[in-house]
Amino acid sequence: MCRKLFTPFVLILILLYVGVAHSREIVLHDHFDDGLLDSAWQISLTDVFSWDFVEEGSEFVVHDISPDYYDVGSGAPWGIVDLSRAITGVDDFHIDFDLSWDSAGLPEAMQYLLLALLDMDGGEICTAGYRDSWVTARGEYYAVIGGSSYGSGVNSTEFAGTASIKFDRVGGVLTISADETELLVADASSVVGGVKITMGHYDYRVPPYTSVFGNLKVDHVHIDGIVNVTAVPPAPATFISQNYPNPFNPMTRFEVSLAVEGDAKIRVIDLQGREVSLLHDGSMAAGTHAIVWNGRDESGKELPSGIYLLSLEADRESRVRKITLLR
Repeated sequence: MCRKLFTPFVLILILLYVGVAHSREIVLHDHFDDGLLDSAWQISLTDVFSWDFVEEGSEFVVHDISPDYYDVGSGAPWGIVDLSRAITGVDDFHIDFDLSWDSAGLPEAMQYLLLALLDMDGGEICTAGYRDSWVTARGEYYAVIGGSSYGSGVNSTEFAGTASIKFDRVGGVLTISADETELLVADASSVVGGVKITMGHYDYRVPPYTSVFGNLKVDHVHIDGIVNVTAVPPAPATFISQNYPNPFNPMTRFEVSLAVEGDAKIRVIDLQGREVSLLHDGSMAAGTHAIVWNGRDESGKELPSGIYLLSLEADRESRVRKITLLR
């Protein structure tokens, strides 16, 4: 008797689990059409002095990326802007990434726009998009899955163009295509727990060539997939975003994120290490908080133009961002 009661109960539980664990959901849809970048996107700058962006119509448009360093013959790092966000973990999925670029009609453009899929720990599973790494030629489509990579070749894209990049995974096999043309197929089984839009510019100044930046645009990011209910994203990290606008005058905005509730100190420091403005010193709830600074010191006096540092100290960690006040 017990056997007859137990078996249907177990079957019901299994069916319920399978139904939940294999439900297909839209986990991200951003058309960049509300005039304001969604605060879920975390902005990170690497070797970037300043950049300029706007949500325009139904596009996220980057008009300029100015790297900290330029190449006069001995090399220099790319200036890189990352927009990343966590998503509900998915196994099999379909992803649309619609983008466009304009190299100002010049082969000297050196820029790229890529979308990376991240695992639950933030590691890159795959990357695909447009890149132009040559100062004397047009760009190409580019894709990477694990140790496999593909490039469509120098001059294979136009000076200005659009592309619809698609990522499709079925049964652990990932296919990346551009405008319905297959770029790369490889095994990739990790649960996807985040995405990262990466944009870059290389400042090359070796005569007779000087690189340029045209513009980069993201029209659409859409992800639907089989939700993995057992995948647990890591706790949000202690983080301070890049400010916007930057350079700024007279006010700028940035965000801080705390993994857990606790004491936090947010300061503005000059390059001599002196505190010029204390923005917060006390308890702060876990999560993301928007902060505005008016470019003034503790007494309310306007500070001069220059480079300053935003400093966040919380949960035994410290984070710093470089900002530029331009009067």
